[in-house]
Amino acid sequence: NRLGDVSHAVAEYSVRQGQALIGDLRDRHDRAGKGEIRSTSIALRDANGVLTRAVRPYEPFDILVSYEAKMPLADIEVSVNIEMPDGTRLATLYSAFKNERFNVDAGTGTLTCRVAGLPLRPDTYGMNVFLGGNHAFYDHVERAVSFDIAPHDVYGTGRLPQWNEGPLVASYRWQAGDVDRESSDVSARSAR
Repeated sequence: NRLGDVSHAVAEYSVRQGQALIGDLRDRHDRAGKGEIRSTSIALRDANGVLTRAVRPYEPFDILVSYEAKMPLADIEVSVNIEMPDGTRLATLYSAFKNERFNVDAGTGTLTCRVAGLPLRPDTYGMNVFLGGNHAFYDHVERAVSFDIAPHDVYGTGRLPQWNEGPLVASYRWQAGDVDRESSDVSARSAR
């Protein structure tokens, strides 16, 4: 049983880099909803503003959901679900959870979700996208795009968690004895 091998993971990731950076949804017919507004694409943009297909654990990024609206609409809600390859949902980034709704004009536009980072181990994950509002279900596309969490030595040891060790790259610290809480401060920054 080999522990995570960073150089092997980086090599595998590099082979996949030729894949599309933007999930084009215009010709997707496997979608549901009334259609007054539809997602036309979904993409990731890294902290430097560059379109990408991969981010590292805990690295901030944006999710760009481009749309086309047939008419002006009020109180649009958007959601992106992040899933493992087997369909297990890991996170729901739903604008209504944070009371964020948007008025859109007829035509095209983009809704952007800023993500502070994901504590996920290197792998390929999927995103579903939903547009709705005012109790209306306008558009839903499953497996709209896949993206990678790129290999990164988050623990500084050269070891990465394997798929059978769970999808989360937790921030933690082991110590001997019963250490008081103040001296054992663990934050998300310590995992980087």
